[in-house]
Amino acid sequence: MKKEWSGKTRGGNFGQKSLIFYFRHGSVAFSYFVLALIVPFYMLFARKGYNSIYSYFRKIRCYGVVRSFAMTYSNHYLFGQSMFDKYALFCNNGKNYKLSFDGREAFDEALTGKQGIIIISSHCGNFELAGYILKQNLKRINAIAFGGESQVYQQARENILSENNITMIPVCDDFSHIYAINKALSNGEILIVPGDRAYEGSKTGERNFMGHIARFPAGPFHLAEKYDTRVFAIFVMKESDFHYKTIVRPISIPHNEGMTKTERIEMMADNYVHTLESVVNQYPAQWYNFYKFWDKA
Repeated sequence: MKKEWSGKTRGGNFGQKSLIFYFRHGSVAFSYFVLALIVPFYMLFARKGYNSIYSYFRKIRCYGVVRSFAMTYSNHYLFGQSMFDKYALFCNNGKNYKLSFDGREAFDEALTGKQGIIIISSHCGNFELAGYILKQNLKRINAIAFGGESQVYQQARENILSENNITMIPVCDDFSHIYAINKALSNGEILIVPGDRAYEGSKTGERNFMGHIARFPAGPFHLAEKYDTRVFAIFVMKESDFHYKTIVRPISIPHNEGMTKTERIEMMADNYVHTLESVVNQYPAQWYNFYKFWDKA
């Protein structure tokens, strides 16, 4: 399958350094004001992302033309805010942020067990903030990272995440990341893996997502079955300018006699997609897959 997304945050090393400098010393609120003025130009010139999100509102959510355009602007504006929020927290400029939780108890209970844990991330909301929000010392966290980011951004992210007991596993052409993934789960650690983007060469499956067929990776659920891990979907959603809610939902299912491995994998995948759909319906403007996500919409 053709890879649809590059995995790269826009801006080279100079742009990333400039943002880091600003968010160490500047006002996040003022950056929101400037962002509101810049978004229309971004929508005008970044047509691939604009068309994908407009199509999401127009064809998937069946909004009218005017509402679809307004929601596309809101989507781009919220995405920009989420990027600025990440930089503010990278630079320890997060004193004004409020964080709340929904459903963390089951995850905290799983931390005390010997089983490994798979956390499935999604490109809605601001998942990278989970690295700050779920800070703990019971299990090492291993996060799969795709290449393409600028060196400055990668270094800033790794520095702050390493302080929160998080190690990055870069995906490499020599497949050395497979060994690191297997080692982490064998040791009963935590693995963070994206659940809503399929990459070339990865196992996938078609799912009905918001009334249309989309392709989702199957790898996380095969790993969960192989290593008998607990699985959670975690979403960090923006409630207001400086307030995020972390939603934690269990995805794994109990072992039932007579259920085959394939049936368990399929059921976990369905649980994840249904959970993702529920969250996206609750926060429709925070869907950040800026490419043609649905195969047959």
